[in-house]
Amino acid sequence: MEAEGRFSPTLYTLEGRMVRTQAPTSGSIELDVRALPAGVYLLRVATEKGVVTRRVVKN
Repeated sequence: MEAEGRFSPTLYTLEGRMVRTQAPTSGSIELDVRALPAGVYLLRVATEKGVVTRRVVKN
């Protein structure tokens, strides 16, 4: 994932349980999801301009 400015990504299950997070950073990051079971997750990215939430499918 790439974004301008600082951002903080957090990955949640559909039940709302946080499963991955990363400290605020800038540039690009990779969240390691290899240990997570296949399924649908919610990726919440907080930026200086607001919050964006997207569905992520892990096969």
